[in-house]
Amino acid sequence: MAGAAGGFVTRAFEAMLKECAANRGKFAALQQSIQSCLDSIKGATAEGAVITEALASAGRVLEGPQAELVLQPLRLAVETKHVKLVEPALDCLHKLIAYDHLEGDPGLEGGKNSPLFTDILNMVCGCVDNTSSDRYNHIKLR
Repeated sequence: MAGAAGGFVTRAFEAMLKECAANRGKFAALQQSIQSCLDSIKGATAEGAVITEALASAGRVLEGPQAELVLQPLRLAVETKHVKLVEPALDCLHKLIAYDHLEGDPGLEGGKNSPLFTDILNMVCGCVDNTSSDRYNHIKLR
């Protein structure tokens, strides 16, 4: 992937793929989603080129299908509630927002990307497993 700013996505996805492989098919949908995104990014597809170009420098925004292609593996990773998948997913999501690759405001009705950011907010809030003891009821955010 071109540029250091976008390398965090491939590093996070590759770490998640490694964890999926270690769990022998337990996270097949996540593994497939990650591989699809990585293939698009590393391949010569038009969608991958748009993602690579956007992630090449901070402030370049991912929108529409490109944002969804990158967010779907993160969404699936968070839904597993498996800490070794959730941590890199949240870290990647944080960087996508911090580097302004995603923009919007979930608090403004009709605001730009409002549904996207509402989905992200719900995803992050839903990553906590309330059925376990308080000792394991949090995930360290970096």
